[in-house]
Amino acid sequence: MLLQAQSPLEGDYLFLGLGAAKPIQIDQFHSPLHYHGYAASAQLGWHSYKGKWMSNLDIGGSAGLSNPYEFGTTLNSSIDLGARLHYSLRYRFWQEGKNHYLKPVVLLTNARCYSATNTFTALTKSLDQFLHVGDTTGGGGGIPADYELPNGWNYRFSVSRSFLPNGFNIEHGLPPDTAFDLDPTELASGKDGYIDYALSTLR
Repeated sequence: MLLQAQSPLEGDYLFLGLGAAKPIQIDQFHSPLHYHGYAASAQLGWHSYKGKWMSNLDIGGSAGLSNPYEFGTTLNSSIDLGARLHYSLRYRFWQEGKNHYLKPVVLLTNARCYSATNTFTALTKSLDQFLHVGDTTGGGGGIPADYELPNGWNYRFSVSRSFLPNGFNIEHGLPPDTAFDLDPTELASGKDGYIDYALSTLR
């Protein structure tokens, strides 16, 4: 249960976790001894991410009741108690702007962008800094499987489906944000309309 949250890379977080279980264990190898019991646990954590410093404080506790039975007779019950206290302080060796590029990016694709490039395009759909330009990708976003026919021929196809968070199936390709077609005349003269359009968008 998340009680408070801010940016994934900055801020203070308070976590509260609760759990309960009714474990049953049957000893079938050594004796007809059965264990019936109850267990509960709770954990409270405070995580702070500020700049390059990360501090974590976790406090947890657990309690359990175990009732052994043998031939229908209740044996001595036992209560188990546990506690946990953990604190860590870490320093992040990264610099803003050196390892994180947050400026606008133009992603150029066409129908030959399939498999891994199709998956990469799907990942960029959740980043506002990316503008997808060109043609719909070639698809192939699922996990492939390879088989061999009795005559020695090999074939390969996707055996799973991959989706965007909004439920869009990427197996048949991802349409661009802005459709753009190359001009054959300009291409023959050595002019790349894709690059020119991307540069004009970034300026």
